[in-house]
Amino acid sequence: MATLSEVSTSSFDRAVSGPSRAEIRVRAALVVLIIATWLLACVLGQVPSNLTALRAGLLGGRVPEVTIAHHDPPGAPIDYVDISWREGWWIAQHVQVASVVRPEEVEPVEFGTIPMPTVDGPVEDRLRELQPGVTIRQAEPQRAWATLFGLRTPLWLLLPIAIGSLAIVSLLISGREPRFATRWAWFWLLCMGPLTPIVSILFLLQGMTARPEDGRRLTGGWAFLILVFAPKPF
Repeated sequence: MATLSEVSTSSFDRAVSGPSRAEIRVRAALVVLIIATWLLACVLGQVPSNLTALRAGLLGGRVPEVTIAHHDPPGAPIDYVDISWREGWWIAQHVQVASVVRPEEVEPVEFGTIPMPTVDGPVEDRLRELQPGVTIRQAEPQRAWATLFGLRTPLWLLLPIAIGSLAIVSLLISGREPRFATRWAWFWLLCMGPLTPIVSILFLLQGMTARPEDGRRLTGGWAFLILVFAPKPF
């Protein structure tokens, strides 16, 4: 039978035991990776927008430069164009439009199948009509994009996300019992879409200090209900 001092020592060890230095460094590196990836996504990414916002920005002089990428060769009767722009220091915006260059060559039935807004004539002409001094830059069209944090981003940004996700799942499975919520609860919370970076940072931080023995924790069932019914920011 354990003595009182042995029981007290055992309880004390459980209460103050903390992660190893190696684990702290891994968790800190992952926090830095998430923040750096999020900042890159804000700088390089684009938020979906519409022609109304672009028109207002051009007329108000808040959009000095527009980048366009043509997806069809010169001479095509319908030119699908990707337009992106930035107002000040805000995240860039983008919209895809169909430029009807030669409507006489387009069958009437085709107009009903265009899955995006249409403009009459070349996009460059319509932009300069709204703001004659706008700078129009040409870019190569990108066929594949990633969607991160609700933004359209370059595809290569999926690599740090994949590395960080694998590392976090490994910590969740093989690491110490987490605080505040069970393993299954943290798993469901980590699937919160746009909120996943914030939840990931909270998960990493909660495991970087010594912790007292937990009392009640959020269980997997309640976390799943939060995932399903909680409103998403965007």
